[in-house]
Amino acid sequence: MGYSIYIERESEISLEEWRDAANRIEGVRIDESPLEMKNPKTGEVIKIEGSEGDIAVRFLEKIMLGFKKNEFWQKAISFSNGRGQLNYHENLENSKDPIRKALSSLASELSATIRGEEGEEYDW
Repeated sequence: MGYSIYIERESEISLEEWRDAANRIEGVRIDESPLEMKNPKTGEVIKIEGSEGDIAVRFLEKIMLGFKKNEFWQKAISFSNGRGQLNYHENLENSKDPIRKALSSLASELSATIRGEEGEEYDW
């Protein structure tokens, strides 16, 4: 089980506020579609239903010696019970990580705090 990171504030964030904030941030979009993953060992496709307020973050990769960019979107942040949530991963320590930038922008737009499940605050 992973360690959770939250975007929260004293007053609950409404779904409408959440969506509005996401729509104002470049490289962030609402993505309520199901998430499908393939088990590499069995080939079985696992499908997880999307939820209202799920957010995808845009990643840009330089390819062909930096002359071309590859763009892809990754589901990253879920929304429930008046707050955003994602599982911690090491890339969040990198200030250039698109998910970290999205977290920071969402928190700023919503006058919210980024907090770990043990109550520690992240100043990103």
